Amino acid sequence: MRQQKSRKKIKRFNNVMRERVFLVSILILLISAFLVYQIAKIRQEKGEKYEKRTLIQQTYMSDPLVYRRGEILDRNNTKLATSVRVYDVIISPKDILKEDSYREPTVKALVEYFDIDEKELNQILTDKSESQYRKIASDISKDKVDAFNEMLEQEEKRCKKAKEKCNIVGVWFEKNYKRTYPLKSLACKVIGNANSSNVAAFGLELQYTDVLNGVEGRRYGYYDEDSNVVTTVKAAENGNSIVTTLDANIQSKVEKQIKKFMKNTGAKGVHALVMNPKNGEIYAMASNTSFDLNNAYDLSQVYSKSELNHISEEQKGKLLSEMWKNFCVSDSYEPGSPYKVLTVASALEEGLYKDGDRLFCDGGELFQGMDKPIKCNSTGHGSITVEQSLMKSCNDAMMQIARSLKRKNFAKYQDMFNMGRKTGIDLPGEITGIVHSEEKLNPVELATASFGQGGTTNMLQIACAISSVINGGNYYQPHLVKEIRDEDGNVIEKIDPILVRKTVSEQTSSLIRKYMRATVDDGTAKEAKIEGYSIGGKTGTAEKIGRNKRDYLVSFIGASPMDEPEVVVYVIVDEPNVADQAHSTFAQEVAKGIMKAIFPYLGIYPDESVQKNKPTATATPSAAPNSGGTVSNTDQPVEGEPFQSNIPAQ
Repeated sequence: MRQQKSRKKIKRFNNVMRERVFLVSILILLISAFLVYQIAKIRQEKGEKYEKRTLIQQTYMSDPLVYRRGEILDRNNTKLATSVRVYDVIISPKDILKEDSYREPTVKALVEYFDIDEKELNQILTDKSESQYRKIASDISKDKVDAFNEMLEQEEKRCKKAKEKCNIVGVWFEKNYKRTYPLKSLACKVIGNANSSNVAAFGLELQYTDVLNGVEGRRYGYYDEDSNVVTTVKAAENGNSIVTTLDANIQSKVEKQIKKFMKNTGAKGVHALVMNPKNGEIYAMASNTSFDLNNAYDLSQVYSKSELNHISEEQKGKLLSEMWKNFCVSDSYEPGSPYKVLTVASALEEGLYKDGDRLFCDGGELFQGMDKPIKCNSTGHGSITVEQSLMKSCNDAMMQIARSLKRKNFAKYQDMFNMGRKTGIDLPGEITGIVHSEEKLNPVELATASFGQGGTTNMLQIACAISSVINGGNYYQPHLVKEIRDEDGNVIEKIDPILVRKTVSEQTSSLIRKYMRATVDDGTAKEAKIEGYSIGGKTGTAEKIGRNKRDYLVSFIGASPMDEPEVVVYVIVDEPNVADQAHSTFAQEVAKGIMKAIFPYLGIYPDESVQKNKPTATATPSAAPNSGGTVSNTDQPVEGEPFQSNIPAQ
């Protein structure tokens, strides 16, 4: 088979083709020359007009305008959190370096007026020589900015008079706001913190961040047909303020008593809350650990150097969370004997017991499958009334009452009193605790639950439940904010108390008030008694989980006056620094100090006998929570110092 080889035909670049290429090239050159001529002609004749049109369509600037975050106020309009005007110092390195004569005087002025490091500033000018925007300082006060501008104005006048160029150039200021906390550490775990970018971390700042934050504005600029700058401003919308139920006076007194106890005795932790049982308003929440909200990320305020050495960022985050945590809502514990108030109230409400009925305490109860009984005390209380079961804090009596209630009714009242559920407090981080469901309330679980063991709650759950039992049976949702105001101080939303449910009857409530009063007068809570005042309460001495017979959480919850309670005080002392911790007197000591300090301020006066020197109504402090008054200017807290009432303790 013969293979045929294909041959490529080679075309030659002949004269005809050369002529065509030459003609096309000439044509392109002529067209290009014509276009260049036309562009030059248009530029000369109408260039200014087209340039103006182009500038009109181009935005020459678009600057954000910051809003002011709303304030957090206490019930008497004392500022707890506010935003103050500050400035950022901005420079244009390119402008400063435009001429040799600009650099030295500009640097000198910036160093002198704003305490900027000269070496660092010169390094910025060198490294960022082409930049036209560089922030070199933040949070500069208005006074410093005004002083600089005044100096610059005088310098410009001098230069103009001397017919010289001003050598301080390329400096300007941008407005901003800085979040500050005038009372520093007061109510720190409740108020929370927000940074300069208005990002909140915890507390009310986080819970109400959408209310407190405003809307950023913007400034637009462009050139009109006459090359004049036209500015359009969309103003920023400032945030709204919140008025809390907190009282800086009461909060200060509570914190003072906690500090006093920590200094004299000490404990792993001391926690307290004060509230109005009539409407769920919280007056104060405090713990023994506190920190300056202006430095909320400074762990050294709470932790030692050894604890902070070589910690990772993850560990730092955990420590911050722990430091910020509000025990009153974010920790659970076995409530112990204060729960007995709810057990007795449940049985009274069901009609299983009536006032004067008796029970017999022989020292404990033995349950099937157990080698040892669940004890009350070594000898037993003998024959006691229902009232005395609370006065003497009898575990055996509570177990008998719970057995009478049975699991169904016990579980029903657990739910009624909101155990194992969030209270709905307007704070982040609330936990529910864990209680036994009806199905799991077997005889032993039912018995231990009756006196506050085997299940966990948070402080607010117990305070709200007992408040409902003593106020006539009304369970109010606890809350910390009562009003929202706009930037002009106008009330735009009033937050009324929320009645969640009815828990017990007025008859049951009246008996419980009587029993709690007897507990303070003649029972386990005698140490909380203040002469002349009708005070009711219940003590608690809970052996902590681990049951090592050494570590205890002791507590006291009290109220006054007992005919119609106006305030509830709840104190927990976690592991007092003593050899024998199992005494509720430690919590009673703190609670008594708080009550002594706040009763006159609240307008609660001795009611058990006629007082010859009882203050008149005019002596009631204007800032008392129930008065609706405001603190006068002379009574405002000094920055960094908690407000002290000028009403003497009685």
